[in-house]
Amino acid sequence: MSIMSVSEYKIRIFKEIMPIENEQALEQIYQMVHRFLTDYPELIEDNNKVKQLSFEEWNKQFTDDQDLDSFIPEYGTTLREFRQTIYEAEMGEEISMEELKESMKNW
Repeated sequence: MSIMSVSEYKIRIFKEIMPIENEQALEQIYQMVHRFLTDYPELIEDNNKVKQLSFEEWNKQFTDDQDLDSFIPEYGTTLREFRQTIYEAEMGEEISMEELKESMKNW
């Protein structure tokens, strides 16, 4: 059994929730995560430090040596574009649940 990195766990979680289209289910997931992070605030890293990373620096956390221009059929995009989406989400401003719901409608 291998130990996953933080980024691998994040991607795994992201992949698990992406197919969910049920708004109530997503809201429940959000509430569970929010409650957990509220109960354990020390788990949240200093976002100011993380937000200073460029995409290239941020991408170094992946040690898989995959070609960023390779196409991912499941997502209809390249690995670079997929990771860029995650990077922008991590580096962007926090949004409300309503903003998230509206954004997900456009996916």
